Amino acid sequence: MALVAQSLRLPMMPMRLDDVLLPGETSRLLLKEPAHLALLNAVQEKHDGQFGQLLQKNGGQVCSSVAPILKIEAHAPPTLLFNDGLWVDVHCVGRVAIDDMVMGHDLPYDLALVTELMDEPEDGADVGMDDWMELSARASHAAGRVRREHEA
Repeated sequence: MALVAQSLRLPMMPMRLDDVLLPGETSRLLLKEPAHLALLNAVQEKHDGQFGQLLQKNGGQVCSSVAPILKIEAHAPPTLLFNDGLWVDVHCVGRVAIDDMVMGHDLPYDLALVTELMDEPEDGADVGMDDWMELSARASHAAGRVRREHEA
């Protein structure tokens, strides 16, 4: 079950469905298009380095109303290439529900009105400090298993 937080505007980068990142996964993106470079500048200045992964099918059609939230890795600043492209390391830090796409011809990148989704403990369990280490270990183990399955 997910708890709903407040709505916000979030830059969205269109990506193939095959490139979806799951929470905890990282990836390196090559950004070359002007829209992607504009998005990179905007998220670094206004969005704490975070943007949404707008998942699309092969034909470019948006295929999901839920999108991963990607954050630019602080320890890996964008690396300029000889052909004006940038390598950027990103980390999936959560997910959002896409409420609506914000249409505007003045923006060089996609922007969506989104609601952050946050998971709550199953069965409304009250998690105390004694359980925190065990839950953290389980989450790390589960994330590792999901990452291995995703890579396979």
